[in-house]
Amino acid sequence: MKTLNSTLLLVFLLFISFVVQANIQKKKEIKMQACAEVDSVIYQQKWVLEANQVIRGSARNEHVSDHINFISLNGNKVVIQIGSCVGLDPVYGQSIINDFETNNVGGMTIEGEVTKYKVKKLKNDNYIVYIHLNSILGAFEIRLDCNKRGVNAIATIRGNSMVKLQYIGDINKYSNSTTYTGRAF
Repeated sequence: MKTLNSTLLLVFLLFISFVVQANIQKKKEIKMQACAEVDSVIYQQKWVLEANQVIRGSARNEHVSDHINFISLNGNKVVIQIGSCVGLDPVYGQSIINDFETNNVGGMTIEGEVTKYKVKKLKNDNYIVYIHLNSILGAFEIRLDCNKRGVNAIATIRGNSMVKLQYIGDINKYSNSTTYTGRAF
């Protein structure tokens, strides 16, 4: 009887070990697939940074809706949008734009065309992407710092008269994005 219990225990432990090893392998495969997808969308210029945090100038981080706060790139077309669910500036809590009409999502939407796109892949498989674009409101520069999984990416935007604006969020495939684009200038 004791031998039977020992044998059953051994079989059970081997089974558990096999299940744990299979789970570890599955997680590795999922991470590798996510890394390959981020690599693909970065180089194909078909991505969206869906921001869940925005920082303007030296202000503190403000949590925002990632459906209306984003930077999207589809080929050579760029959309930069900041918005608020309540029609107020997500950073300062006041009306966003005094001299311009808003984009119907409580902020501003800028559409532009890429004039320069440069990807630098670092040794640790992270990315730095430099984007220069022209829009009706002038020229802008975007620097995207992104890890290999596309999580917690940081995009810094600088323009002619615009203070530094940073978006923090995840990189998604352009075709999988759930963002809503408001009326652009």
